[in-house]
Amino acid sequence: GGNPWSLSAIWLGLYFVEVGEMGEVQRHLNWCLKHAMHHDLLPEQSDKHTGAPASAAPLAWSHAWVIVLLQEVGKRLQQQSAPHASPHTS
Repeated sequence: GGNPWSLSAIWLGLYFVEVGEMGEVQRHLNWCLKHAMHHDLLPEQSDKHTGAPASAAPLAWSHAWVIVLLQEVGKRLQQQSAPHASPHTS
């Protein structure tokens, strides 16, 4: 019955990067940005009824994990755009 946490959405985003569901990554990142405060500062929790910050804000480790998430997205996109070596080349 508690409130949603930005950090949980970010961690779910990391899971979805791993399984290649980039639409879900975007959805979770968008949720975080929608619930961010002024200057895109992320709160620890958002009120489940109003979406307003409900506890510690800003929460530095949420911001750090956003950076990790974006790095993982970048790696995945590079892997997807890299030319694949032919299995018949030596």
